Amino acid sequence: MLLLAALFGLLATGVWLYCLVDIVLTSRSGCRHLTKAAWLAVVTLAFVVGAVAWLLLGRSGAGLSRLAKSQPRRRDRPRMGYAAPRSALAKSRHPAGRARPIGPDDDPGFLLELDHLIRGGRDGGNDM
Repeated sequence: MLLLAALFGLLATGVWLYCLVDIVLTSRSGCRHLTKAAWLAVVTLAFVVGAVAWLLLGRSGAGLSRLAKSQPRRRDRPRMGYAAPRSALAKSRHPAGRARPIGPDDDPGFLLELDHLIRGGRDGGNDM
């Protein structure tokens, strides 16, 4: 029983600390119903109850309101091929997308030079 109480205490402390950090990192526009300072005071003083209130009521787009506002995914837009023209255009405009160096095994000039070096500087096929 003592172990269960200790685990619950650790879990509650972790949720409480998470909520405190989340309030500090959330922008002013991301807080609902109260200001950031008020939410910080509520969570600090009310511990687990304040943390649950922050998670359900204070965060923008969180909790039950997010589930109620969720909209089904639009199916009229094709999934594949929709962004392909834009991504090809982006690659052509980006410096890394154009004039990419090819690998040495794809460069015919390099392969001819390598073949020449392997044969000992002799021209291939022109031997006695």
